[in-house]
Amino acid sequence: MVTVAGALDTCGAALLSAVLDQVRRSERAAAEVDLSRVHYADSHGLAPLLDGQVTIRRTSPVVRRLLTALDIPSPRQAPSGPVPG
Repeated sequence: MVTVAGALDTCGAALLSAVLDQVRRSERAAAEVDLSRVHYADSHGLAPLLDGQVTIRRTSPVVRRLLTALDIPSPRQAPSGPVPG
C-alpha cells in the first residue's frame, strides 16, 4: 500500500506517478493507495490515480470533495469496500 501525505499537486504528481510505476513493476498488480493524510489536492495531483490501475483505499475530506467535483466515485471508507480509481 502506498500512503500519500501532505499536498498532492503538480509537483507531487510526478513523484506519485514514479512510485506507482515502481509498485506495478515490482508487484505486477494494481497499486493500492491511501489518501487519508492528504491535506491539499488538485486535479493534477490526482491524475496518476485515474488510469484504472490504482485502487484507492481511503481518502481525506479534501480528496473526497475534489473527487465529487470531478464527478469521480469516491471509495467507501470501510476497509472492505475499495473502489478502483
